[in-house]
Formats: sequence, C-alpha cells, structure tokens
Amino acid sequence: MNYVYDITLNYNEELIDYYDWNSNDNLLFFLKIPIIKVNEKTIYDFINNYFTVDKTLIDKIKNKNEIYGKNKIENACIFSTDKVSIAFIFNDDGVSIKRSILSIEEENDILDYSKTIEVENINYKLISLCNNNYFLTRKESLINNKLKKIVCFLYNNKKYDILKYIYYEIFCTKEKRIDKVYNRIIDSINKNEINSNKIIFIIEKMVNIKTT
Repeated sequence: MNYVYDITLNYNEELIDYYDWNSNDNLLFFLKIPIIKVNEKTIYDFINNYFTVDKTLIDKIKNKNEIYGKNKIENACIFSTDKVSIAFIFNDDGVSIKRSILSIEEENDILDYSKTIEVENINYKLISLCNNNYFLTRKESLINNKLKKIVCFLYNNKKYDILKYIYYEIFCTKEKRIDKVYNRIIDSINKNEINSNKIIFIIEKMVNIKTT
C-alpha cells in the first residue's frame, strides 16, 4: 500500500473548489491516507459519476488512514494519475459517498509522487452522473439551483408562455414544443451556459413567484 502524508481534505457530496472552501467547512487533516494510481479513464469516471468499487478495494483501504483529532473515517483514499488527484470516502458496500479535491500545492506534491508508483486496475461500476459544479463558486451554484427550481415550477404548473418567452430570451429563437423548451433550458443551466441571475430577474418581473 502506498501512502501520502499531511493532507487537508474537504469532503462533500459534490466537489467544492479549493478557493471556495470556508471556515464553516468540516476540514479534515489526514496524517496519513492511502493513494492508488489509476488510468485516465478511471479517474475521470470517478470525478464525473457516483460509483461502486468491489469489496477487495474496501478491505485494502479500511482503517488505513490516520486523521488528526477525534474524527474517524474507515474507508478513505486518494486516486491519482500523473495529471490529477481526487479523494473519496466509501461506505462498507463500496459506494462512493463523499469526495474532495486538494489544494494546488498538495496536489502537485501528490502528482510528483504518483509518477513513482504503478497504475492499479480497479473494478468499479458507475451508478449515475454527479452534479460537478466545482468550477463554480458556491454562490453561482446556488443561483443555478434556484433557477432550475423556478423552471421546474413553471413547467409543472403549465406556465408554458413564460417558459417560451424565457427560451427566446436565452436562445434568440422560438420553439413550439414545450418539452424541448424545458429540456434545453435545464441542460443549459446544468452546463452553466446562461446568466442565471439575469433570467431569474426577468421571471420575477413577469410573474409573482417566490424564488427565495
């Protein structure tokens, strides 16, 4: 087993960029944590999906980490290539439940170390895509989620004229099929392709919807 030492991690269900960590986060200082080198496909599958690993890996990493203080995590490790590293927590069934990126400085140290160890083959199964907004600030993520709730409210309450107007404001084109209108707006929000604050402002001006 290979290990890295003295690493600070910020585990959450979704990834949060290092520059967006704050004092309210439950930061964990690992004195020691296993590191496993994987291939490029594997690590990007892990970054973009919830997944399970087989029991062999869980048995391998169980209780092999050491954390400063009273915190205890049984199944934790870092996966790395020569280009990127990411940390995970698993439950005893091998399901990925939390994840953390690393600070740039600590990741660079890990990437240097990763070049000295061999790639391991990991047996895993993808469950579903995760909502990776770590390229957004928390405020931006909250605004996007707020807009998605509003759009869903309008769709479920058959406010189709408003949705079509919003669609035109975003894409400068008209669309008759409401399912295409709804799906494209939601997809654009998920991809952070639109100014969510602007669209929320337009909607609030048009209709009396509680959006807070």
